[in-house]
Amino acid sequence: MLAIAVSLLFLMVNTEVVQAGYPADAMWVDPTLVSLNAYAVTIGYTFNVTIWVNVTSQDMFAWQFKLYYNNSHLQATRAGYTGPNGANSEWAQHRTGGAVATVVPYMGVDSGGAYVLFTESCQGDYYVPKGTCASLAWVEFNVTALPPSGGELSSRLDIDNARTWVENYPNLEEIPITKHGAEYHISYVDNIPPRIDNPTQTPSTNVQPGQEVKVSVNVSDPETGVKNVTLYYTNDTTWYLVPMEFNSTTGLWEATIPGHDLGTTIKYKIEAYDNAENHAIKDNAGQYYVYTVVPEFVSPIYLILLTAISTVAAVAFKKKFKT
Repeated sequence: MLAIAVSLLFLMVNTEVVQAGYPADAMWVDPTLVSLNAYAVTIGYTFNVTIWVNVTSQDMFAWQFKLYYNNSHLQATRAGYTGPNGANSEWAQHRTGGAVATVVPYMGVDSGGAYVLFTESCQGDYYVPKGTCASLAWVEFNVTALPPSGGELSSRLDIDNARTWVENYPNLEEIPITKHGAEYHISYVDNIPPRIDNPTQTPSTNVQPGQEVKVSVNVSDPETGVKNVTLYYTNDTTWYLVPMEFNSTTGLWEATIPGHDLGTTIKYKIEAYDNAENHAIKDNAGQYYVYTVVPEFVSPIYLILLTAISTVAAVAFKKKFKT
């Protein structure tokens, strides 16, 4: 018996997979589900399907398939053979010899909808021997419309009709087969994490003892939106988390790190989730964002104290030296 399958061309479905995946005396579409992400697909995006045949018990002389689809958002644009010798399809390479007669694929619309019709047969006393599994032809589809945000468009890639058949050799009789179609879907599946820009801090330098540091960052997610943003910081002993708040005026997410003692080194990173639970971390490539509470300038009060301490120390030293 025969079996015909449709699969995405770039999946490179091989003979063993097709033969093992389905029962004999069947025609099917493989994969059974073709899914595209509307976030990653634009109008004009193209993809291919490949028609397969699996001959299990009879010699085959000719085949034809009529593939229906929904042209409200898809358009069949091209079709052709996939065999190693250009115009000849792969199944023809398994024939016992001789040439093949080919028919140019026809694309049209009838009462059943939009379709692609493709036919091929051997010539003379030639045939494809039973036990053969190979590709027949490919069909290219073009995406012509996208679903509304959050919605879905679908189409039945349907080969279950009277115009899809195979004939045996030498009697040229149609071989009974069960035909299984597939589903095509284009929907919004957000698997893209939020985008986190490099953060800024205020003050950027000269962090004084006990001084708070405000961290601001731009986080975006055009697919499903930002759910939450969290600032994590450590003083080299413990990690603390601070929920960041969105500032509608600046368009930035903001949080404050409390003040610390002189000489404390603070490391921090930022984590974000979108409404599809995709997760992103901004940690400066694992090095974190770092500042140390050590002023780069000396305040007047600090100078006075430092001078006084130095004077007292000098006097004490001189007294000790004289004695």
